[in-house]
Amino acid sequence: MLIRDKVAGFLITGGQDNVQAVAGSMLGFFAEIGCVFPPFPYVAHSRGWSAEDMENNVAAVRASEELREGTRALVERCIDMARRLQESRLPATVARGGRKAHRPGRER
Repeated sequence: MLIRDKVAGFLITGGQDNVQAVAGSMLGFFAEIGCVFPPFPYVAHSRGWSAEDMENNVAAVRASEELREGTRALVERCIDMARRLQESRLPATVARGGRKAHRPGRER
């Protein structure tokens, strides 16, 4: 396990397609290396399907109190999850699933 007892949360901004693709990729990648996520693990912002102009996305994010509140709540969920992990201490080794469970030279 590359990363143990680490919590990940994400802030994502961009066009609608990019938000969805980035969220899926980030969640998949960080889960694969051992991170865990709180409920609702990201805050995302998009101005819609055709708004790919990042300078305006950045300005909208900076001006949004709603996004600030959502981000604060995400940070609180991450901290709460981290505290729970420290209290429970998951096992040091975890059985590998899927194709990664196959070790070369160990045929069944």
